[in-house]
Amino acid sequence: MDALRQALNATLADLGLEAATEEARAVLLWPEVVGPTIAAASRAVSVRRGELIVEARSAVWVQELTLSSGTILRKLRTRLGGRSIRRLRVRLGQMPTSGSAPTERPVASEESRN
Repeated sequence: MDALRQALNATLADLGLEAATEEARAVLLWPEVVGPTIAAASRAVSVRRGELIVEARSAVWVQELTLSSGTILRKLRTRLGGRSIRRLRVRLGQMPTSGSAPTERPVASEESRN
């Protein structure tokens, strides 16, 4: 499996697609990196020039995620194994209805700080 992974990574690098692949993975990994509470109140939507664009359910969540961006970026970079994501930009956005998703930030918001 490692040989296949190495061959795929080498091919992506040869084609100049390594950064684009890492950016797509950043969007897909968002729920896993931030945990279920934050993922229920936010979503990664795209990457532009090294900036991960995240939409949050409320202004409270925008502020919380902005304040936690350093920790979130470190976790994301650890998972990605690269540095193509340099910044997190959080904006207010429409979230898909998921039933009982929180609308205010948790008291301690431990998920983003661990």
